[in-house]
Amino acid sequence: EEALQQQLSATMQAAAEAKRCWEDSAMAKERQGREERGSLLKQMQEKQHACVQAVDQSRTLTTQHIQAQAELERFKLQLQVLEQTHSELVKTHDILAVTATNAQKSLDRLQSEHP
Repeated sequence: EEALQQQLSATMQAAAEAKRCWEDSAMAKERQGREERGSLLKQMQEKQHACVQAVDQSRTLTTQHIQAQAELERFKLQLQVLEQTHSELVKTHDILAVTATNAQKSLDRLQSEHP
């Protein structure tokens, strides 16, 4: 669960970075009229590229988070099956112990009746 929390935190950070990138890109567009067009265009392209990378990273982390959650659910189900199996084995052991005790008593009685 800690790994899931870390993945979720990383996903949220990547999403926040993507949002900041897009906001920075929008601010750069507003400054475009005041500054040299070519320089701004290059900056915007770099920021857009960083945004695309941040979005890709966010998608990857989200996918990993979903996969990790699914795996955790599978492990929980497996644990439930193992716990049930263990419970059934304990019951079977108890039944076998009683059966063995009864068999020993019967054997002892037969041996005492027929020495």
